Amino acid sequence: MRWGVLCVLLTQSCRKEYSKEDIDLPVVVTPTPLPQPEMCSYSPYSVGSSFNYQIVNVASQDTFLYTIDVRRDTILNGTRYAILSSGAAQQYINCNDGVYSLYEQAVILPNYKTAAGVRRFLFDYKEKDGTWSDTINIDNAGQQQTGLLQYTVVEKGTTKTVLGKVYTNVIGVRQDAALLINGKVHPINNIATYYYSPGVGYIETDNATDTIRIKSYTIGK
Repeated sequence: MRWGVLCVLLTQSCRKEYSKEDIDLPVVVTPTPLPQPEMCSYSPYSVGSSFNYQIVNVASQDTFLYTIDVRRDTILNGTRYAILSSGAAQQYINCNDGVYSLYEQAVILPNYKTAAGVRRFLFDYKEKDGTWSDTINIDNAGQQQTGLLQYTVVEKGTTKTVLGKVYTNVIGVRQDAALLINGKVHPINNIATYYYSPGVGYIETDNATDTIRIKSYTIGK
């Protein structure tokens, strides 16, 4: 009986001791990392894809709708580009190893010309505060100028709600314009801030005059 009572007492004592330790021990929770987007997933512009946007004028609050369709692709200077068409205009988009490029055709207007060229508008692997730039050769009423487009990653891996829908792993890029004169940068103005989400692409633009937001989209197979 004594051994039995002793065993019971020891058992209860041990249970109480372990219970106390269990309560006092901190609980360590390892958060599950969010899946990282694949390279070039911010440009899902396969043939048959369609994107509906809403544009709101900041001053008047007038609202317009437009659609961008990916009807086909093409080869320009040996590089394949998806053709995005709004009906009134076309854009040529390419992504290679996480570098997103826009092929811009030459602009020829009275007293103003620019040459065709490739503009890199997004690097999906650059971290927040990362920067890059592109130059544009301009003929302004016979005067040769060098335009400078400057880009800064202002958001990386964030969430953003656009017209009630939450997008994840968002990248925000601010684009500024400047002139390059005698090797010195002369800022002109901020053009806009663009937001991109993987699997969707371009979801919003904010600038001084308009806000453009995606309403719905369909990705082609």
